[in-house]
Amino acid sequence: MRHAMRLLRYTSSLSLMLSVTLAAMCLTVMLFPGSQGVAFAQTRGVSCRTINVTVALTASGPHNQRIQGTLCGAPGDGGRPVQILVHGFTLTRTYWDFPVDNDRYSYVKAAIAQGYSTLAIDRIGVGGSSTPATVEVTLDSNVQTVHDVVRAVRDGSVTGSPVNRVVLVGHSFGSAISVTEAGRFHDVDAVVATSFLHTPGPGAGLLIGSAYPAQLDPQFSSRHLPPGYITTLPGTRSQFYSPKDTDPRVLAYDEAHKGTGTEGEIATFGAYLSPVYDALTVTAPVLFAVGSADAYFCTLSLPCTNGRLVAAREQPYFTDTARLSGYVLPGAGHNMALELNSPLATTAILNWINHPTRGVPGVGLGLPVTRALLSPFPHI
Repeated sequence: MRHAMRLLRYTSSLSLMLSVTLAAMCLTVMLFPGSQGVAFAQTRGVSCRTINVTVALTASGPHNQRIQGTLCGAPGDGGRPVQILVHGFTLTRTYWDFPVDNDRYSYVKAAIAQGYSTLAIDRIGVGGSSTPATVEVTLDSNVQTVHDVVRAVRDGSVTGSPVNRVVLVGHSFGSAISVTEAGRFHDVDAVVATSFLHTPGPGAGLLIGSAYPAQLDPQFSSRHLPPGYITTLPGTRSQFYSPKDTDPRVLAYDEAHKGTGTEGEIATFGAYLSPVYDALTVTAPVLFAVGSADAYFCTLSLPCTNGRLVAAREQPYFTDTARLSGYVLPGAGHNMALELNSPLATTAILNWINHPTRGVPGVGLGLPVTRALLSPFPHI
């Protein structure tokens, strides 16, 4: 009973934190020594190695934190364009190269086949990356650390030679981070934002209701994480999937290898939804991709019918000259890269990255929107 009451108080406090956040809206980088020495793993012509990048939590703060990632590409080709892959809340970098059913759920392998290198990172506070105090793990510190990674990729610290083209590919909260980074620093050539829109529906509360302290979860109890780190209650990962489009093995693996988030991220993510946040200053092309059955963003009142509609939903949060595109994966849930029909989305996304300023099959282009005629929150 005492444990149940503790969980009830905890989820109630998280719900209050989210409500307050939404209400408020409406009114020199270097690789860690030795990281170059990690051996490559050869898999069907793909070379992968673990890298660690030193980062700062703020623009003026010390570079005393670590972002860990997996760099993959064709052997001996350090000059390829690089896609930096930024996972979502309570996930890890494994999301992009999921070890179920061979390469079916590997965005990494598909991108490499198209001529890219990939750097899938564990966000700050997750997996192999540093785990600062929860008050230090926020939307802004995520943005700053990803920016430090972008700079390290650009100047060749990560790949061994300078990189001329860098694309950010995000999922869920990682998409909010990626769009914000692009708007704040203007240092990437394109952004793919999957499974995250500025207009969430009531289903977004599902995540808050399923969150509890990571220290109480058997998967994290031995890691001695700081207070305020959270994960999902056992047996609740199905909220991220569409039942008709999910392999049970994927759901089981996700449950057994879930990640963490922080109360600091929950308390600050709402800033991204504001129509006056950094998204307004994004100059790089942006593709918004969602699954039509995403419980968080696609509902009867907020339909995700097609890519053009998705791009139009996003247009009020950007300048009138922003180059936005949209894509909808039919029947897919929130973790769209792990759904049975995910290869369709992967193909569309990679085709768009290859030609982000012109139309490609299955991707809708946004239409000009008269901003003065729209509410900052069009779904209200």
